[in-house]
Amino acid sequence: MAGYTRVGDVTRWLRLRDLSCETRWLWLALFTDSSRVIPGLWRGGIGAMSDLANFDRHQTVRCLDQLLEHDLIEYDATHGVLRLTELPDAWEWPMNGSTLIAWWRRFLDVPACPVRDAHLKLVWWLIETATRDSTLRAGRKNEISADIRETWEATFGQIPMPTKRRQGVKRLLDEDTSTPVQPSLFAASPVPTPVQPILSAASPNTTELLVRHGVDHPGERERDSSPDLGSGSSLSPESGEQVPDQIPEHTPPPGPPPTPVRVATVIPMAESEFAIRRKMGDEIWDSLNGRRNALAMELGLDPPRVLHDQLPGRRALAERLRESGDHARDDADHVLAICEAEARASGSMQWFAGCMFEPKSWAFKLALTLADAVQNGKRVRDRQQSANEVVGEVFADLARQEQLELHRGDTS
Repeated sequence: MAGYTRVGDVTRWLRLRDLSCETRWLWLALFTDSSRVIPGLWRGGIGAMSDLANFDRHQTVRCLDQLLEHDLIEYDATHGVLRLTELPDAWEWPMNGSTLIAWWRRFLDVPACPVRDAHLKLVWWLIETATRDSTLRAGRKNEISADIRETWEATFGQIPMPTKRRQGVKRLLDEDTSTPVQPSLFAASPVPTPVQPILSAASPNTTELLVRHGVDHPGERERDSSPDLGSGSSLSPESGEQVPDQIPEHTPPPGPPPTPVRVATVIPMAESEFAIRRKMGDEIWDSLNGRRNALAMELGLDPPRVLHDQLPGRRALAERLRESGDHARDDADHVLAICEAEARASGSMQWFAGCMFEPKSWAFKLALTLADAVQNGKRVRDRQQSANEVVGEVFADLARQEQLELHRGDTS
């Protein structure tokens, strides 16, 4: 897909009116993301959506719930497929059969699932609506071109158009993701059974924190002597029984003392994977800006502009770190070192920027060594010098021809 999305005035679309600001932001990020499959169809998990919108996971889930409640999206968490059920306009439509074939190839990369197949309706809506609008403006007959219709029958037309059905789930919290081992990912934490900690001297020199389930404290046996509200009255107006003012204490039968349970050491909750990855990305991005400044001073160049964190390269860095998993930091440091060596050898800063984190560039840099990077930089410098010499010769020839023409004009 192109690095931009052609849209109309989204702010006037009434379907977004009742959404919160952060939900609108997530919807707009999904709508305009350059890595989407085709217009309105997006592939990825909640972590990828969080990186895309610069949210944490809780914000993302909350926004997805609101979008699901308003029937603006459908989401298949199992296959990681999300689709927008409606679009504000049909500006981004396949204008010819070649574009439709490119869409079809990308469509086949998505796992087959009901959410993916349901998107056929929106693709056909784009074609019909855009054709109608364009033909009305041109004053022609409202008719889809034969090229698009034949291409549709050979591609998307092979998939049966799904019947009308319920738009996914209404809330992510309603989805039952529990297993016998793993509880539901979205369910509320269960309320723990209250336990009573007591201190017991296990030895003369140590004191252990013990928990006894179902054991009364000595102080718990003392009841409050103040009368309770309604004490001495009947359970109900119709019953003739009276509730005694004091309930006799139940004495447990004799038996072996309960075994004390040692409380496990409380371990602080570790940072989430998303928070760790975001912190790592910020450190790498700051390191890139620092290296650019230092290299510019070393080469005697003007100070470069600061790369702010809203550039596409920052989002590409987040995607590469997520894909690299446990090797994310090592891979990023290697790519930075390779690009810095190339920039130093070529004497140019043009490629020492966020574009190194794009998929093709990232994969290419990972395969290089520092020696390869130096050779590449030298080749770039030599080509630039040769190009400058050629351009200089061309301008010199133009200047000589201009002088000759002026001289001929003077002699005539």
